[in-house]
Parts: sequence; structure tokens; C-alpha cells
Amino acid sequence: MVIDARPKLPPLEPIEGVSFRLVNEEDWPAIEAGFSEAFNGAQRPRSEWLWKYGANHERVFALVAVDRQSELIAYYGSLIGHLQVDGQEHKSLQPCDVFRLKREGTSTAMVFSALVQETILHALQHEDFAIGFGFPGARHLQIGLKRLGYSDPVDVIQLVRAASAGIPRVLRWPYRVDDHADLASIESLWQRSSHRYPVAQVRDSAYLDYRYVKNPINYIYRSVSRGKRLHAWTVLRKVDNQIKVVDLVWDGRDSRALRLLNLEIIRCAVEAGATTLEMWLNGDEKALRIFAAGGWGPNPNPLPLGLTVAVLKPGLEPHAIAKRMYVTLGDSDLA
Repeated sequence: MVIDARPKLPPLEPIEGVSFRLVNEEDWPAIEAGFSEAFNGAQRPRSEWLWKYGANHERVFALVAVDRQSELIAYYGSLIGHLQVDGQEHKSLQPCDVFRLKREGTSTAMVFSALVQETILHALQHEDFAIGFGFPGARHLQIGLKRLGYSDPVDVIQLVRAASAGIPRVLRWPYRVDDHADLASIESLWQRSSHRYPVAQVRDSAYLDYRYVKNPINYIYRSVSRGKRLHAWTVLRKVDNQIKVVDLVWDGRDSRALRLLNLEIIRCAVEAGATTLEMWLNGDEKALRIFAAGGWGPNPNPLPLGLTVAVLKPGLEPHAIAKRMYVTLGDSDLA
């Protein structure tokens, strides 16, 4: 018997004076302004908006709620990607930049709830989408658990390490460290490593090019190779006095490769003047043990986030996907 865990949604009750539709080109200035209003004046650089949405509409699935004057009330945007589940690739949606605005004459809570439901209805009608995943805030999570078939949240393993600890010397290891992003080599590494992750965002060259290389954020890259073969690769970002380990791919063959990469991450932090390091790492117990031995421990002040999954096609079980998913900071839009 095929499991069908898709959300069972009733028809959407109309809200007087409010309509819902897919985003169009003219909406982005209002979305930028709404983002700033919703998040207490937060400003996202124009270059980041253009990277994320402007030139990449084939990667965006987004809806807005507008009033009678076509003024923005709420926004629900998702980025399109691919998730591998037990060897099969599925088109996925990752919600991000979700917000609502307080406006007289409307119940913002009701509008937001309806917009989330309308987005799911649109996605269910889209024959390609199979899985949605993300790290929703409390209000969004409450709606998702109650009405939209979201899985129970799975805790994100958040690790930290001091950057001031001494860096041991590494002698006679048959590996070298490089500081670039060779997409062909990284995709080859992913193809050799992906069997280690039963559920994961597919890190092929197209994804890596969009997510990191073309991103206006100034990422730092480090890789560990032996001969011509890449064995471990990471993406780092300096934010204030912290180095964030944004992404990580390791083939799992030799712990020395990952131990060397860990030392290089610490070295980067020290050279950048950072005092702490942060990492998310779900779904790789072997790597977790190596990082724990290398001085990493649980974040004493973790963000209150959990990974949730909703499925949009029969035959997929959301909680089983969530609890087995390989997760790094790069799977969120927080780094």
C-alpha cells in the first residue's frame, strides 16, 4: 500500500478585500520594502535580492497576498531545488523570506495562514514538486502542524568551537589544502559521497554555482585533496567575530582528510580575527565524532529551529525524511 501523506486541504475560504497570486516582476520593490518593515528595519543588500530572485526566476516559487489596491500584505517565497531520497531525486521547495505586514482592516494572522495554505495548494497542483522542507518560525510551524501536514520538527544539531585554541601541527599527511571552488571536482566528490546521505539536497555543480559562486556574499572555500582527487570541501563565511561553516562535503574514506579540514577551518578563523566558529551538522554521525574530537561541542545558545518536511506526492513519509536529512547551514538561508 502506497503511503499518501500529502496535506488534505479544504477549499480556501475567501477573505474580503484580499487576493492571492503568484509573484510577478513588478512586486519585488514592495517585497523588499515589506521585508524591511516586517523584520524591524533589516536591510538586505540589493545585490543579494538580485542574486536570490532577480535573475533566477526559474528557481523561485512565490506567492503574495494583496489588498484591493494591490498593495502587499504578505509574502511566501520558496526556492526550488532537488532533494535526493534513497537514491531518487525529487524536485523540492524551501520556504524563505516569509512574512506578513500589519494593515488596518485585515486580520494579518488570518491572511498569513491563508497565504501559506494557498501556496501549498498551488504546489500540489504543480506536477513536478514532491517535497517541501525548511526551518519555520513558531507561527508558521503552528499552522503547518495543524493544517498542512508538516512533520514534527527535528532538532538541528548546532555546534560551536573557540577559535583561540591551539592548532596542532600536521606532519607527513598525504593531503594538500586548496582555497578555491572547482565545481567539476566538487560535483565529482558529491557523486562519490552522496551515498553516505540517504536524504540530502543535491550538491551538483548547478546548485553549487548558484548557491555559492554567484552569491554576492564573500564566501571562503577550503578543500582537501590527495593527488588529483578531492576528499573534503567546505564553505565558510565570516560574520562579525565568528566563522560559520556553511557547507561541507566529505567522502568518508579517511578521517585524516576531515581532521585536516577541521584544522584548516580553525586556522582560517584565527587568521580572520574570529573568536568563535559555528556549524550545523545533521545526518553524518561519523563526521560529528571527528569534529567532537577536534574541539567542537553543542551550542549553549542554539537558535530555536527545527527541520520540518511536507510531502506533495504519494509514497513519501515526511518525518522519515526529516530525521534522516543531511543538514548544514547552507540548507537554510541564514548564511
